[in-house]
Amino acid sequence: MKKILYFGVLALTLVSSARAEHTRMTNPNALSVEIFGRALLYSLTFDRVMTDDLAAGVGFGGYKLNTAAGADSGKTASAIPVYVNYYLTRDAGSLFVTVGANLLTNASDIDNLTSSVGNLQLNASALQGTAGIGYENR
Repeated sequence: MKKILYFGVLALTLVSSARAEHTRMTNPNALSVEIFGRALLYSLTFDRVMTDDLAAGVGFGGYKLNTAAGADSGKTASAIPVYVNYYLTRDAGSLFVTVGANLLTNASDIDNLTSSVGNLQLNASALQGTAGIGYENR
């Protein structure tokens, strides 16, 4: 029994750590789909790593719109999110902080409507600021 315990401890000390090294610089491009992300309901995004800690990206997404009374307006907001991510660690799987803006391509058509997701009140401005946190394993 003593020999088994000894070899067990020896084996545990010789086994390498299961921590994965980051591969952001090895695989700098990413094409992804976000649900409830930068463009509210969904978005298809492409980003590129600029340094070990920063990535920049652009995407396309959209969401349905309601009237102020909550009825379906029959219109959809089309958004082009542009953003920068700052990674909090350099591991393969890491949290990040993101900031950016959504360019609404049909802003004049959606004035005084609300988003069906989150009831965001929209105006005729073509830009919406965005900020958030996320997780990525690259």
